Amino acid sequence: MQNGHVVSGAQFLKEWDESTLHDFIKSLFPTRLGDFDDIEVLMPVHSRLMAPVLAPGQVLSEFLLHKVFKDKPVYIRPMRTILDMEPSFKKAKHDSEEDDEEVMKPIWDLTKTSSSEGIFPDIKIN
Repeated sequence: MQNGHVVSGAQFLKEWDESTLHDFIKSLFPTRLGDFDDIEVLMPVHSRLMAPVLAPGQVLSEFLLHKVFKDKPVYIRPMRTILDMEPSFKKAKHDSEEDDEEVMKPIWDLTKTSSSEGIFPDIKIN
């Protein structure tokens, strides 16, 4: 459990609505998430984390969480920065440079996806 970001197991009740589910998930990380923090529930799809796509009008209750995720781990992305990260640098080449000069760039600049607005460490619930 690095930085309090992993819970290896948690019991959910199928009767929970979306609000109760989010409150319970936030209670699993009391030192990281407060009552007023917004979170996004994500699931692994190939090599990316994505929010589950539900039918119009449906919300992610515990019943749907169980149906959609089955045996997959549940990842939680807080909507605010919860951990200041020092940049890890990796060599990258700029396409516009003709002399193939290698430039050091932070790793997260190289791995950003279109679905992530900023740099937020994800939290995993197995």
